[in-house]
Amino acid sequence: MFLKGISMDYKISKSEQTTQGYNRPGSTERAIEVTLGRRFYAEHKPDIELGAVMPYYHNTGDTRIIDKTDRQGEKLDASTLDYTGLSVLSISTIEHFWENGGSHQTAQDFLTRLFHESRTLLLTFPIGWDKELEKFVFGEHFPFFAYYWDKEWIYCDDTNPTKYTVFDFKYNSPKPFGNAIVCIHKNCS
Repeated sequence: MFLKGISMDYKISKSEQTTQGYNRPGSTERAIEVTLGRRFYAEHKPDIELGAVMPYYHNTGDTRIIDKTDRQGEKLDASTLDYTGLSVLSISTIEHFWENGGSHQTAQDFLTRLFHESRTLLLTFPIGWDKELEKFVFGEHFPFFAYYWDKEWIYCDDTNPTKYTVFDFKYNSPKPFGNAIVCIHKNCS
């Protein structure tokens, strides 16, 4: 599988720790997400990135960056775009989708449409930030895998049981920010 057992190939520099603002490059989840994002760029060259994360860490070339709140992104409503046949990357963005006047149902409808329309998809979010989203994702049986932090990033899925489950993790505990991430994927083989 595309991302199974991936080793961390990205180390965050001291300058990145102070210059990237809300992207929190020193957080545990951002380090593994950048590694996953780089692998996705190398193997699937996304047409669109939802949420401006990778422009801070990787040459995104001609990939369209859609982010209404970041200077790196086009100020478009992601829910109005057509994703048919496109390769899409989204790093820790969907959990914020319902904020600013949206609803959980809007985010769920968008995620379902995005999954069905896209050709390839890698979408991550941290466990513990949005329990409603987690219930929906796990209940809808989207193909997913997870990484959790236990002195290193450890891969798990339903065929690779571990001493933890992703449901046991909290946001900001015990380490700051995400201690486990879920990755929804489509055609990432």
